[in-house]
Amino acid sequence: MKQILYMMLGALLLLSTVTACESFEPAGASLREFWGESLVDQTQVNKFNPAKLYGDWTFQSTQVEYWEDGHLVRVEDRDNWFPYRDLSIKESGSLGAEGMTGGRWKYQYNYLFIDLIGRGGSSYLYEVAEVSSSKMVLREESYSIGGPIVTFLQDPSGSHIFCRFTYVR
Repeated sequence: MKQILYMMLGALLLLSTVTACESFEPAGASLREFWGESLVDQTQVNKFNPAKLYGDWTFQSTQVEYWEDGHLVRVEDRDNWFPYRDLSIKESGSLGAEGMTGGRWKYQYNYLFIDLIGRGGSSYLYEVAEVSSSKMVLREESYSIGGPIVTFLQDPSGSHIFCRFTYVR
């Protein structure tokens, strides 16, 4: 009889813990660090007013930069290579992108950090290379899969590849 009582108390405790975690999750999610913040130089200041990012953007083109030992060696135009065609950046911190059910963004250290909902909850970081009333250029370093991530900022030696995504209004 005691075993049944202990099992019931254990189950009740487990269920109350799960319920408490579920109700706490939304508050905790808003405080979560954006992916990639540890990969950027956190002493950088924003080069642009965040208000210039607000609005609806449409993908226009992609260029790929190839760097060797800290020097740009070539730039190539690429067709059909883009993160998303449409991007909507809201002043409230919410974000919409084609094929996503929503997300959030932050502009800090001159990087645009994005967490998207849907398709596995992807997270991205882009250096804001340029932004005006009609054009935005986001720059993303490509990282090796399966090895340690060593950014261009950490060590410019060796090979580094950047994608430059141009959006227009």
